[in-house]
Amino acid sequence: MARGLLPAARAPDAGCFTEALNTARKGSGLPTLAVDGDLAGIARAQARAMETAGRIFHNTALSDEAPAGWQTVGENVGMGPSCGAVARALMKSPEHRDNILDATYTEVGVGVALAPDGIVYVTEDFMGPRRGAEAAAGRGPSERGSGGSAAAPRSR
Repeated sequence: MARGLLPAARAPDAGCFTEALNTARKGSGLPTLAVDGDLAGIARAQARAMETAGRIFHNTALSDEAPAGWQTVGENVGMGPSCGAVARALMKSPEHRDNILDATYTEVGVGVALAPDGIVYVTEDFMGPRRGAEAAAGRGPSERGSGGSAAAPRSR
């Protein structure tokens, strides 16, 4: 490495956000969320799209893209300087906190992208699956976002 140059920053691992989610849920007496690989893929694509656009926005196709069998889906999006800063900001926002502590959610997928300027973009997609015959019928009835606002140290 040339003198005076810093190594390139690395995006925080999605596990950092998943751990923050589950720590908050445990602290509220809720079960932890299982990681769903399909939801994680959707969340990763959304985080990359936001990083490319340089702004945060919700995935309006989440209810169509989510794995079959869900009863409720929701999404948190945010951006900031680090995993810890974004996770704290999401918990301070009532709408985002409601998603994190929603007892109907059982699964999560987290996507993270790092912009060249070091800003971290994150998407947390939540799902509460249906059971039995309802699950076989396909998609579910309820989609919840985080109120359209993004909680992060730097937001739109």
